Amino acid sequence: MTGMRACITAVLVCSAASSVGIAGAVGVATVTSVREPASYLPQGWWEGAAVLVARALGPGSGGALTVDSIVAPAAGECVPEVGFSPEGSGLALVLKTIASARQTIRMSAYAFTSREIARALVDAKRRGVDVQVVVDARQNVAGSGRGASAAALNLLARAQIPVRTIDTYAVHHDKTVTVDSKTVETGSFNFSAAAARKNSEDVLVLWNCPAVAQMYVAHWENRWAQGVAYRVDGGQSS
Repeated sequence: MTGMRACITAVLVCSAASSVGIAGAVGVATVTSVREPASYLPQGWWEGAAVLVARALGPGSGGALTVDSIVAPAAGECVPEVGFSPEGSGLALVLKTIASARQTIRMSAYAFTSREIARALVDAKRRGVDVQVVVDARQNVAGSGRGASAAALNLLARAQIPVRTIDTYAVHHDKTVTVDSKTVETGSFNFSAAAARKNSEDVLVLWNCPAVAQMYVAHWENRWAQGVAYRVDGGQSS
């Protein structure tokens, strides 16, 4: 396998151009080069992470795996931030992410009932941000919470924010916000009042991670293409 570099942040693995060689048949992983991490990670973190990545890529390869280069992000790049519910930092971080947008917001949602988040998206639209949202059809149009969903989604539709619903899958369970094609918010947190105030939830934001964000945008575009336009009356167009 050639043309791949393992590129790790504190919480994820992505692939980019470099080289990985596979040989032999004993399943041994080695790391030949590790560059020192940004200052917010502990000493030795990357060495340990490199071994874990090599092991993760190894099964099914049919041989030994050598990761030639594992490159840490430069200081100030690809910085993770976390929040939790019901402590309040989860919702605050989602709102912070939306407020940071200057060009685009691409949201994927399962349950969408939070008027606070809806108003934040409307505010972004009013300051010139291109906002688009795709949500699970069954949960928001036909589910038990459709009344609350309609109230939140109608705020978006009346602000001329394009919204689509998707019923292609058993559940459209994505819960992400991608901002300016460089920052990603994800985690267990639904965009709902229950997630903010009742449930135990987590929120993760990867600031300034364009390589990761572009993969999320591609995934979002695929789901958007499968959706249908949401109507203000709480339904979906045919």
